[in-house]
Amino acid sequence: MSAFFLAFLTSALVIASGRDALFVARLSQAHHRAPGLHAAIALAALCFAALPVWLAGSVAALLAGGAGRLFVAVALLVAGTELLVLRPAPTPAEPTHSTVATALVLAVRLVSGASGFVLLALAARGTAPAAFIAAGGLTGALAVLSAAAIAGQDWERLPLGIVRPGVGVALLVAGVVIGWFALF
Repeated sequence: MSAFFLAFLTSALVIASGRDALFVARLSQAHHRAPGLHAAIALAALCFAALPVWLAGSVAALLAGGAGRLFVAVALLVAGTELLVLRPAPTPAEPTHSTVATALVLAVRLVSGASGFVLLALAARGTAPAAFIAAGGLTGALAVLSAAAIAGQDWERLPLGIVRPGVGVALLVAGVVIGWFALF
């Protein structure tokens, strides 16, 4: 159960404070809260949970002992750096109204971003069944992205300018501490 909670918490924190939730909120505003956006969120969250955990099966064999902890540390450092350095993209000028295209773009953003890398590292560490980690990532992504879609323009009123650096620094500190114990 702790693997589920850890995957849920890290996925939700990185997605909520990062660029993906703001992207969904802006899409929701541009689509006038169309129901197809929620279907796209569900498809993208399913891909986000399944692909990194599936890829972790091939990476896990290479990570023995301290290498697994070091891989998690690097993933946390990358996620923290992404939150501190990268800024959200502007609102799309002409967003597509295709559910499949929206799901594809959102899934690629989630899987290739910091949240996907952290989920890959947690699954590759191999300390818990991969199904628990996938379920935690899925529910974390669904919870945050659905809330952002429902909030729409109100999501931008959240103090993300304070939350983003705070979560970024916390991820960097966690990465340094885990990396330190992995190396020494």
